[in-house]
Order: sequence, then C-alpha cells, then structure tokens
Amino acid sequence: MRTQRRAILFLTALFFSFNPLSAQLMPGGRTVDVGRLRGDFYNQMVEKVNEVMDSWQGAWRRTGEEGVPDHYSREATLLQPGGLPLSGREAIQAFSDAALPLTSAIRTGMQDLEACEGFAYLSGYYAADPRSGGMGSNSGRHFTVIVEEGGDWLIRTQLFLPDSGTVDFPEVITPELLEPLTNDRVRSGRRGASRFAAYGDAEFVLMAFRDAWNRGDVPDAASFFSEDAWVRLPHETGNMMGHRTLSERLQEGMDLYGDLLTVELDFDRRDRLSFTFGRFHAEGVDQPDRPGHYFMLLKNEGYGWEIRSLAFF
Repeated sequence: MRTQRRAILFLTALFFSFNPLSAQLMPGGRTVDVGRLRGDFYNQMVEKVNEVMDSWQGAWRRTGEEGVPDHYSREATLLQPGGLPLSGREAIQAFSDAALPLTSAIRTGMQDLEACEGFAYLSGYYAADPRSGGMGSNSGRHFTVIVEEGGDWLIRTQLFLPDSGTVDFPEVITPELLEPLTNDRVRSGRRGASRFAAYGDAEFVLMAFRDAWNRGDVPDAASFFSEDAWVRLPHETGNMMGHRTLSERLQEGMDLYGDLLTVELDFDRRDRLSFTFGRFHAEGVDQPDRPGHYFMLLKNEGYGWEIRSLAFF
C-alpha cells in the first residue's frame, strides 16, 4: 500500500511539474558545474531577500520610501501573531495603519532559506518592539514567502508564530477585515495554473501524511519529510522540540491527538517549490481538540515532493 501511494505521489509530481529538469540544472540547464551555479544563485537570492526584508523593516521604522502594504502582493495573506489571517492589501493596509503608531520596529532574521526562480522562502527569529503604551511586545518565528511579480519582489504570504510576550491588537481592525479566508475567495485569484498545481501538490502530500497520522504509522509519516525539514507539530510549542528525533515527536503527537483534519486556504507554486497555508483540526485523545492554522512548504528535487517545512500554529 505504501509503495503504491509513493508511486502515485511521484507520478503526480511528474504530471504537475512544469520543468523538473531545469530544477535539477538550475539555473540554465547547461552542462556546467551545477553546484557552483546553485551556489551563485543562492547568493543572489540571499541578497534579494535581504533587500526586500530590509525595506520592509524600514517601513515599520518609518525610514523607508515605501509603506508596509507596498511590500505585499495583491493576493498576499498575513497571519498576525496570535491573530486571524488577513487577505489582500486592503486588509494589510488597515492593520499596518493601526499598528504602526503602536510599534517602534519589527526585527527579523533568516535562519532558513529555500529558493527557485521567482520564489524564495525564509524563516527565522522575529521580535516586535512596542512604543510606549502600544501593543504588547512579542517574539517568535516568522515564515515568509517572497515571489517575483512583474519584475518586483513582493511578500506573497507571511505568518508569525509567537513564543513569548503578549499581543494586543488595535480595536480599529474591523470584523470584516478579519473575516476568515474561504476557498472560493482564494481560488478566485489570478494565478490559475500555478495555484491549480500548488493545490494538487499539497492535497496529495497532505492526504498521504494525514492517512499515516490517523493510522498511527510513525515511519510512514516521517518518510514525507526532507532531512533538513523544520517541523512544529500540533502539540508542540517553541520550547518543546529540543533535540528529539522527528519520529519521537510524531509518536508523542499521535498519542495525544487522533484524526488530523486539514483544509487548504491559500497556495501557490513556482517551479520546484510550493507553499500552502490553511486550517487544521486535531481531535484530542482524552483532552480538548486542537484547532488552528498551519503552513507547509514543499520542495521537489526531481524525485517527488517532500515536506521542507511544516508548522502548526
């Protein structure tokens, strides 16, 4: 059964891949030192990501030429620290207008990076510094996807996972702006083919992972992750992960929660990388259920999709 499912996932990856060979020879496809080219490409992407994030942080400090919303794509989604998701520049504009007077700076780091043509994923530490009498200070980990659109690099999705401090959101953010995303609203976006492929990637991988989780099959569940995956499971906090193996953590999670349900709300893809943002519901075993949001990054090195990052919020 597991072999058959792996075959289905591999064939699905081949079917939805736009150009898997170019991903292996990225960038270009010439018979040259691919390792050196990949190194050069990643160095360029690090510079581009730093440029975008430095400008974004400058907007929060009011030292930049552009405002906070100008750094997001029109279809961007933003999960506030401990809050509900926002969708689109209008909602992000309202949030930043209310939060800017209360926040002196938001600092971010880059501890993890994956990139391909037109797409960069970064994750690392963040800290929000309040102004006197402003929002509560908080820090934790951020997950940010930056994409190229019309020659500009913009934030496509961004999620904040706080692990300390408190967050008090301005009351001027209306319920309409905090209205949860719906699949119909997300799928009405412009990037039809890209989103269809991203949805297919996520649905097949999540279906297989959920099946393994719900059966309590730790080895099968662990096999979907890349060796360098960053993972936070539904039962974990920022201080719980420690140095335990992924299998040990999966076993603990399966002991605490039975069926794991997910629904995809936002998704997009470029070449060999695909992200998904959605909701989950974990059914508790002799304890309350655990609802929330999740973020998943998939990567394909030419032999099928793997989970590169998975975080339950």
